[in-house]
Amino acid sequence: MQDRNVEEYSPREVYHFLKADSTIVLLDVRERDEYELCRIKGAVLIPLSEIEDRKHELGGIQRVIAYCHHGMRSYAGAGFLMNEGFPRVDNMRGGIESWSQTVDRSIPRY
Repeated sequence: MQDRNVEEYSPREVYHFLKADSTIVLLDVRERDEYELCRIKGAVLIPLSEIEDRKHELGGIQRVIAYCHHGMRSYAGAGFLMNEGFPRVDNMRGGIESWSQTVDRSIPRY
């Protein structure tokens, strides 16, 4: 199935979106061991490997921005959620790797 309208934004853009709108959910689709290494404060962890079974946990949310390590898994997860009928799911281009280089250098890189 084709991804519907998955937009991609830079970490700086995502940072500004999150500051301006507290209803946006930042979704971390990395695996738990990656999440334990480093994370963006306030992000919700639902690994891509569990997203089909746990998508109901995001029910009622109007906007989700997904991220992973580099942006590939989160793009796939965003596309899956959009195809499941979620109103707006975007992807953070470059993932937490880019976030740690451009927004918050205190987040360890791996």
